[in-house]
Amino acid sequence: MPTTRSDTAPFAPFPVVAVEHPADWGPLLVPDAALAVAEREQRGVFRANVAVTVRRVATASGEDAPALATAIAENTAALEGAERWAELGSEYRTVLGLDGYRIEGAFVLPGTGTVFQAVQLTAVQHDGFADVVGITGTCGADEGERLVPVLRAIIESARLV
Repeated sequence: MPTTRSDTAPFAPFPVVAVEHPADWGPLLVPDAALAVAEREQRGVFRANVAVTVRRVATASGEDAPALATAIAENTAALEGAERWAELGSEYRTVLGLDGYRIEGAFVLPGTGTVFQAVQLTAVQHDGFADVVGITGTCGADEGERLVPVLRAIIESARLV
C-alpha cells in the first residue's frame, strides 16, 4: 500500500518560526498557536504574550498576494468588530523577510478590560497553497508603557528557521 507524507511533495512542511524573548518570559501552550511565549508572572489584569499562528490556505497557482490580502481583510474585520477598537497604526512592511502587514491598536476584552494588540501577517507561498503566518503580541493596556516595547521587540525578532 502506498504511503503519502505531509512533508513531501506536493505538500510542504509548515513554516517554523523562532522568537527571542526576555529571560523572565517563557513558553506558553496556546490552542491553535504554533508557538507562544508569555511573561512567567502576570503583573496586571492580563498575562502579556506573543503567539505565532500558521494557517494553510488554498491558492491558485501563481497567486501570491491574495492569501495575504485575504488574511489582512479577515484580521482587520475581526479587530474592527472588537468592542471599542481603536487603531493606533498600520502599514505594509516586511515580515519574516516576506511582504507583510502590521496593525496595532486597543480594544476591550470582555472580562479583562482594555488590551493593546500588535499583529504582523505574512504568507509563505507554495505551489497551490500558502501558509499564512500571524504574529500577535497582546498585553493589558494598564501595562502598555512597560510592555509595548517588549512585545514589539519579540515580534521583530521573529524569523523563519
